[in-house]
Amino acid sequence: MHRVYLRGLLVATAAAVVGGFLARGGPAPDARAQGTTPERYDTGKACYVRLPDMPATRYGGFGGYNPNTGVLVYAGGGDKFGDNKTFTYSDMYSLKLDGVKNVWQTVPYGSQVGYATGQDKGCREGVAITANWTNWLSVFGKGGCDNGNVDTAKKAGGDIKELAIGETATSSGVRWVPNSGVNPLPNGLLKDNKGKLARLFAAYDSQRSRIIFGQGTYNDEVETQSQDIVYAATKSGATWNVNQLSVGGAKPTPRMGSCAAYVYDKDTGADGVIVLGGHSGGIGATGTTFNEVWWIDFSKNRSGTWQEITSRFANQSAPDADGLSMGYRREGACAYDADTKMFYSWFGRANSKVKDGASHSTGLWRASLATLADSSTQLHWERLGADNLEKTTTGQIMGRRLIPSVWDPKNKRFFVLGGRGGVDGLEAFADAWAVYPDVTGDACATLDPYAPFRPGAPTDMPPPTNTPVPGQPTTTPRPSPTQGALPTPDGSVLACASLEVKAPAAAIAQALSAPASLNGYMMPCNPNVPISPVNPLRRYLTLRNINLPYHPLYNGMILRCGCQ
Repeated sequence: MHRVYLRGLLVATAAAVVGGFLARGGPAPDARAQGTTPERYDTGKACYVRLPDMPATRYGGFGGYNPNTGVLVYAGGGDKFGDNKTFTYSDMYSLKLDGVKNVWQTVPYGSQVGYATGQDKGCREGVAITANWTNWLSVFGKGGCDNGNVDTAKKAGGDIKELAIGETATSSGVRWVPNSGVNPLPNGLLKDNKGKLARLFAAYDSQRSRIIFGQGTYNDEVETQSQDIVYAATKSGATWNVNQLSVGGAKPTPRMGSCAAYVYDKDTGADGVIVLGGHSGGIGATGTTFNEVWWIDFSKNRSGTWQEITSRFANQSAPDADGLSMGYRREGACAYDADTKMFYSWFGRANSKVKDGASHSTGLWRASLATLADSSTQLHWERLGADNLEKTTTGQIMGRRLIPSVWDPKNKRFFVLGGRGGVDGLEAFADAWAVYPDVTGDACATLDPYAPFRPGAPTDMPPPTNTPVPGQPTTTPRPSPTQGALPTPDGSVLACASLEVKAPAAAIAQALSAPASLNGYMMPCNPNVPISPVNPLRRYLTLRNINLPYHPLYNGMILRCGCQ
């Protein structure tokens, strides 16, 4: 039924194209309101919960989420109508995860902000990143991401556009930031191609307040159009200054479709961008999908140094004791959770030849980066959801690629919005999912994805935890590298150095004297697994948003696993 529904949307949209009704992407079908019991699937290590469908099928769009308000956003994207025709859209949809309306709303916006509007205009195949969780950045792409800022003649260029996500899923709560965009692009390929860099990687370097982006392609059907250049963008007012970054070391071969996340760990010295997978470009089966992991190390200088770290992941290519290997990846989503020091990868194109593999993945994988800075240590991928769930769930969960990297750091869940896959790889999807690692058994069966923001819900509600089911085996925690009895967890509290310039000394002293009143007190970094040497208590006092000044009501102090 799911596939029939999506095909119906595709036919209806194609008819609108023929009829000439696509001035702003055409009249979208009504969004599917969700019932009281959403569809879900328990993998034994993660819980997949279906959210309401978006109003239309889309792939390669922009996404964002505010973890403090529960507002989820999707904008732009494309849809294919055969091998040689793709439409780009500018429509923006928003959903507040409070269980009240349970339906996506269309969010209108003016012609002077956001993406270019009109028939076959909008934005697709850029990257979505955030610096502070309330504002998200749409980084380059093609189809009209610039709204005429870069490509003034065609309004088809790439750009950096900023979206503010507030309290409501309406135009008053979801708004493009006026005048956001890039200043004149630096001379070279990026400028020559009007910024239309697609399927690139991007991450926000919080230590230097800049965007790091690169690779990508100016034409995914031509292998020679894939890139190996890395750029840095720094903000000036509402706009961004872009410059090429001279990264040292032997760099990766040109590629598109890789996924990246910024990793900073003050305790271990890890400071850089991890880059996963990618593809050389080309039509159909041509080109190479890379089974590689790279690291841009910024710990010694601002320009960074390329390092290939593929060999450190013991089961990147070779199967582990359970027969599992990560294999190559491209055009999926990824994120780094600083609380747990875990790097996550979900969905995308993958290797169908590995155990439980599929060409279009439904998988959720993670690796602890707690020892990333120590090059002598091995790293390991843990599979939480298999790549071939499409097969084992009889099509309920469809494998897909070209989804935005949107996740919820507060409630520890990862979103799947739209995407492209299907039998021919061209089908776009409208369904949306939330994926919860470490939530299984009765906790998955009764999980309410709207609980944190339902009217009357307590603030700072902890994420769901695994509840054992009588008569069923429980999920076995990952073994600790330390043998014997675990030491008594250290519950002492320390103030981050960055806090001293953001908050009054009296407020800091008060918080340190009464740590039990703080959010996160005596809570492990990953609240879903037991305390251990690799999962200690949250001990570091900092602000909820370190980028904003202290406020006792709106930006108070909390405990984290490390300092930002």
